[in-house]
Amino acid sequence: PGTAGGPPWQLLLDTARPTDGDTEALALGTSYELAGRSLVLLCQSGEEWAVQYGRSNTPEIAPPLAPLLGGPTPEQRTISGTVVTIASFSSPQLDNQRDILVYLPPGYDEGNARYPVLYAQDGQNLFDEATSFGDEWAIDETMQALAAHNIEAIVVGIPNMGARRLEEYSPFVDAEHGGGQGDAYLAFVAETLKPHIDRSFRTQTEPAATILLGSSMGGLIALYGVVQRPEIFGTAIVLSPALWFADSAILPVIEQAAPPRGRIYLDVGTDEGENTLAHTRRLRELLLARGMSRDEQLRYHEALGDTHSEAAWASRIGDALIWVLGANNTGAAA
Repeated sequence: PGTAGGPPWQLLLDTARPTDGDTEALALGTSYELAGRSLVLLCQSGEEWAVQYGRSNTPEIAPPLAPLLGGPTPEQRTISGTVVTIASFSSPQLDNQRDILVYLPPGYDEGNARYPVLYAQDGQNLFDEATSFGDEWAIDETMQALAAHNIEAIVVGIPNMGARRLEEYSPFVDAEHGGGQGDAYLAFVAETLKPHIDRSFRTQTEPAATILLGSSMGGLIALYGVVQRPEIFGTAIVLSPALWFADSAILPVIEQAAPPRGRIYLDVGTDEGENTLAHTRRLRELLLARGMSRDEQLRYHEALGDTHSEAAWASRIGDALIWVLGANNTGAAA
């Protein structure tokens, strides 16, 4: 890169190397090697250009944030508001890469407010029918509507890795289904992804404003995260958690862990099966016995007639977001 007579180029961002901040400057006429599919930003020093060419008094207007990259055409998408893609974001903990989807509240580019952040599992199901497994959750439309009531947040959609979904979302090894990479996955979210999001966007970084969200196996890892990493994740939205996994190994973990000090929204559909309903009710009683206060720290809901499905979770996510982000919790802050 470069133009004759200009200063060297500096690396600002490489989504495939999110922790690589010490790259040497690139001399003019040299090249920068891409590590697979990634988003790379290079810059030249404005101060050095100013010394050579002088300064401009024209105010700079920031361009609009980039639309979602790749995949179906814009006409096929069902995205509302602003969703940014961080392409091929790398996880050293899991040795893989995935696109990260970031929903930004209305007016994000116009102010300086900082926002709570939801880290949502199965990110391809959140915003776009074209990428969803079945029905999309329509979190973007829900957040757009809630913004009119001053309930706002950044939503970070973390797509699952397909065949590795169960492996990454399971903190335990199941005799039949395997798994067991849940701790590594949480380390990726807490130690690699969250610092990058906090550097890149105006976030509220404290645990009370850092929220895990998931359903089924995603609900299991969200629950596990708020119990095991409370110094990072202060709240969890846990929809229809897969408590059966590994003979309900999550329940002894909760019994032996320090009493939960965060907040948990927990729900289940009454048509998800007797065992699922019984497991979820047992979890509710366990959390209450461990000292969580009903409605203030723990909100529990049984959805009459709901099945274990994307459509059911889409219909319930609005109430969960209102409880987590509404008057009982933090909102956007200057």
